[in-house]
Amino acid sequence: MDFPELIKEWETFYLMVGTAAATLIGLLFVAVSINIDSFHRKASTDLHHFAALTFNCFFYTLLMAILFLVPKLSTLELGIPLLLLSLLGLTNMLIQKNRVQKIPSKRQHRQIANRFNVPIACLAGLLIASIGTMFQITLSLYGMIPVIIFLLASASQNAWALLVQVESKA
Repeated sequence: MDFPELIKEWETFYLMVGTAAATLIGLLFVAVSINIDSFHRKASTDLHHFAALTFNCFFYTLLMAILFLVPKLSTLELGIPLLLLSLLGLTNMLIQKNRVQKIPSKRQHRQIANRFNVPIACLAGLLIASIGTMFQITLSLYGMIPVIIFLLASASQNAWALLVQVESKA
């Protein structure tokens, strides 16, 4: 089986991943909307960073799924956007983590900064998998599985912590 046909075999997986990511983004918007007063307080910059991290993890997962669902892409036409997504995501995550780390030392900010580590590792994995995709390395398709699982798990854990944190501050 050639590589483009193999990618087609993953369609159901990426359809499920994209649906889950889109649903969780919607639920995150609902959670933030319900607790919008907590986000408007000046002392809630940690909530802003935490919500942005969570949103980005879900969003990058959704974008990966969308790219894999575009019909009849060549390996380069798939690999290059995945590479660009990984570079954009890594840059964004590193900038966001740096901003959180620059906030005057507070235990909570250090904890939030540490939550960037898993998504950064996932986006580095996406970078490697995107290069593998461009070179039609079958293992790169399987390398996407932990990237997606850990991004969704990290974002879900963050969303739960965000909800509990907002509730405790209300």
